[in-house]
Amino acid sequence: VVRYAKGAVPAAIPAVGHIGQTDILSQDPEPEVMVLAVGAMATLGLQVAQELRERGLSCIVVDPRWVKPLDADLLEFASQLHMVISIEDNGVQGGVGATLLHELSNLGASTRVRIHGIAQEFPVHANRSVLMEQMGLNVPTIANDAVRALGLETIGNNEAGELR
Repeated sequence: VVRYAKGAVPAAIPAVGHIGQTDILSQDPEPEVMVLAVGAMATLGLQVAQELRERGLSCIVVDPRWVKPLDADLLEFASQLHMVISIEDNGVQGGVGATLLHELSNLGASTRVRIHGIAQEFPVHANRSVLMEQMGLNVPTIANDAVRALGLETIGNNEAGELR
């Protein structure tokens, strides 16, 4: 099945490198957090990473060329980080984030995984931007969730502090 996103096609984002067969869209030295943004969510992933950087966290943003099976090199890299944030415009049950969580668990990784996507329910009818906002697929919701899960301060304090 080939899925096409509704709405305008986002601008292409060139890869700055690769982890196995996964495109790296942005990378800080010694990243603590990976933002795994699938396809049309890549721009949002870059924006989330920028917000996290402003709070003192180093990030890497990746866009996998395929989501199942996940690239073994990507999983190995992710297993060394404090957190992976999965952002997809797909159902969260059985999606790439759930697969990532399962595979990292199989590796025995202690990496925290935060999954952001579409709940398994019938959404109200609205345009894509309204639906994305209602589903929490926006920068403040995702960044605050990550910061809270890491035990750091949320919006209002740009200094993230030490990771727990």
